[in-house]
Amino acid sequence: MQFDLIPYEDLKGDWHKLGSGSFGNVYKGTYLGTDVAIKEVLPSTDYDVRKYFEREWKLMREARHPNVVLFLGLSYAPDGRVFIISEFIENGNLRQYIFAKSKPFPWRLRLSFCIDIARALAYLHARKCVHRDIKGENLLLTSNGRLKITDFGFARITPRSPEEAKRLTYCGTDAYMSPEILMGDPFDLPTDVFSLGVIYCEIACRRVADDRTFKRAAPMYSLDPRELYALSSPGCPPELIQLALDCCSVFPAKRPSMVEVLSRLSAIEAQVLARGDEDLKPVGTIKFLTGVAGAGAGSRRPRQAPRIPSFGMGVGKDIRFSAIRIEDIQVPPRVSPIDVPASPPSEYGEEPETLQVEAAIEGEDDADDAPDEQDEPLVPDQPAVVKRTPSWAEYGSVMIGRSSMLGDRSGWSQAGT
Repeated sequence: MQFDLIPYEDLKGDWHKLGSGSFGNVYKGTYLGTDVAIKEVLPSTDYDVRKYFEREWKLMREARHPNVVLFLGLSYAPDGRVFIISEFIENGNLRQYIFAKSKPFPWRLRLSFCIDIARALAYLHARKCVHRDIKGENLLLTSNGRLKITDFGFARITPRSPEEAKRLTYCGTDAYMSPEILMGDPFDLPTDVFSLGVIYCEIACRRVADDRTFKRAAPMYSLDPRELYALSSPGCPPELIQLALDCCSVFPAKRPSMVEVLSRLSAIEAQVLARGDEDLKPVGTIKFLTGVAGAGAGSRRPRQAPRIPSFGMGVGKDIRFSAIRIEDIQVPPRVSPIDVPASPPSEYGEEPETLQVEAAIEGEDDADDAPDEQDEPLVPDQPAVVKRTPSWAEYGSVMIGRSSMLGDRSGWSQAGT
């Protein structure tokens, strides 16, 4: 039995229809208790469905990237129908999100979306795979605000010779097609970069490309920069607009590579984060997940909460800001500073409510206070030592200095349990 072959009887659920993709309908079902997307491959009179179907599932099987939808397997129905099973993405697609004006769309999230798409395309292009159908409907939104590319029905490995390039099928969606495809010229990886530029225009303006917005016409099928600048949302970084225009160049050789796109997006993202004009709720890419409100001015990470002390190890390191300082403790004039033992207290109960102090009175002779032969002699005229049971807070505060001599002891906690 092949590992990626899923028995048809294991597919359960009501098979709710989600939409239509390349060469088939997509349904939501369950497989072994997990929600999955089930794409049914339908016959077509316009395309060689078998050829495209073989390419799609093989490319999906090989692709392993956080921003590419995960392929789970194939399934064959008793009546001969074939299904592609992939992970189910629950929050719709990018085109729906852009169109829903009631949903928040801060610039940090917009840059996060741009980076997610660029990462996925950079991964595919590094493997010489051209998607040929980059559009908002094929960019699915996860529950934690990440985008994933799906629908590899038109995807293929780039041609290896000029003769093979001439046999490429011209396919895609009109509003996102590159000029070379629309004019019937040979095309390669830069055709995806053009489609990406149209997506960036939609993100920058929060407008979807249609018959009225970002409309292009013969003979060059170029984008109007004046329209993009006029429709861009308030606060849009000029560098993002320029990047979108560069990606939409009518000359494929002048479009940036995906490596360059990622580099420029990183600089734009840093600029947006430095503005600090938006809330710090978690959005999108992993680095944004650390931006929690209330983390402090200018902070990108939440403050670390103090750990619960475990058997005395590492207490001083984690609670030093809340511990009682030794200098704040009131000591009688003729009593020396507190002598804290070098080892942790032997009992792990609650802190004692009162200090047990046995002050040596000057002139009093006590046999128990006399030093042994192996002990160091007392310094003349030095005040007597306070003997007491230190509290956890006091002990932790004193141990701050000693912890630096012992190195990082965070890994000692409960090591023997």
